[in-house]
Amino acid sequence: MNHILLLFGLYFIQGLPYGVQTGFLPVYLRSKGISLASVGAFKLLLLPWFLKGLWAPLVDRFASKASWLRGSVAAMFVTCLFISCIHPDDTAVLCALLFLFNLFSATQDVAVDGLAIQLLDGAELGAGNTAQVVGYKSGAVMASGLTAVEQTLGWTGVFAALAAVYFAALLVLQGRVKDGECTSPDGQTKGDKSARDDYKGHQSALRNVHAEVMNTEGTVWVAVFVLIYKLGEQGAVSLFPLFLLDGGTSAVEVSFWSGVLGMGASIVGSTWGGVLLSTYRYTLCGLA
Repeated sequence: MNHILLLFGLYFIQGLPYGVQTGFLPVYLRSKGISLASVGAFKLLLLPWFLKGLWAPLVDRFASKASWLRGSVAAMFVTCLFISCIHPDDTAVLCALLFLFNLFSATQDVAVDGLAIQLLDGAELGAGNTAQVVGYKSGAVMASGLTAVEQTLGWTGVFAALAAVYFAALLVLQGRVKDGECTSPDGQTKGDKSARDDYKGHQSALRNVHAEVMNTEGTVWVAVFVLIYKLGEQGAVSLFPLFLLDGGTSAVEVSFWSGVLGMGASIVGSTWGGVLLSTYRYTLCGLA
């Protein structure tokens, strides 16, 4: 259970940048009169999340997961401090810092996923998946709700509060995750080298599964359908809060309905899915 709580916390702080970019920032910028096109262009700052596979092998090969985690969290702490010190009208500096914020968060994601492989056994996969999804979305919900905080504390207060969260996470990491090794569920010590050896075996199996899936009839058409669906969904989800704002709804109400309440429903569904997976895991595997 301690492993699950640790992973939940790590995925929680990993969801904060996403909530800032997709929940807090668009509403904040639009409320200040920024055009819809400019607000949409800020989504390009999420690019590190799409490209993280390029440097993921470096995270796996060099140093320990603990070192990467502490380094990325410390970098996000410093980045939030810098953002709290600038004026949001300084667009170039703001974009550069937000890009770094996403870069460090994406790197943390790679390290946390590697840590999860080390910590969890087969019986904990359902709970671990729930901790991942619910923790990430909970962080996004909290960040989306920062609009209300901004009304009281201002821009500086919002990012100073985020910096405090990352500083607290850094203190937890110092005591809970050791360099080069983690304690596995059976009580044995499992080092990063052992985890890398296991990971190589998993990679080989995944390549076989990938080839089998791609050779299955209809896979390409399903992939195209999902891509088109997600493009439409993301477009609607991104623009709907801004249309509400333009229609006279207050920024706090928009953040609550589209961010907190909307993501809250997603969290309930993700939690229920994790419960089903944990309870009926072997039954579902038999059906497959």
